[in-house]
Amino acid sequence: MGHHRPPLAARVARTTDRVVTARITSRPGRMGGVPCIDGTRIPAETIARLYNDGEITPELVAHYCPSVTVDDVLAAHEWWKEQSCT
Repeated sequence: MGHHRPPLAARVARTTDRVVTARITSRPGRMGGVPCIDGTRIPAETIARLYNDGEITPELVAHYCPSVTVDDVLAAHEWWKEQSCT
């Protein structure tokens, strides 16, 4: 059975999360506010850099980190591309 997360609106309503994207959030009291894969303490930048450098595949991350989905990896990749362009 996969990792279950409450709907995004419910999580944001209960916390002080700053929604960076639908799958990436930043919470001041967690990881120093570093944007992380939602529901984890895994920095989105770490996942994005490993993926962008060809060191991992989304499926490999999902296999070894069950709380991170293939879609999370792809979202981190898209987020990182946007950050790199600004």
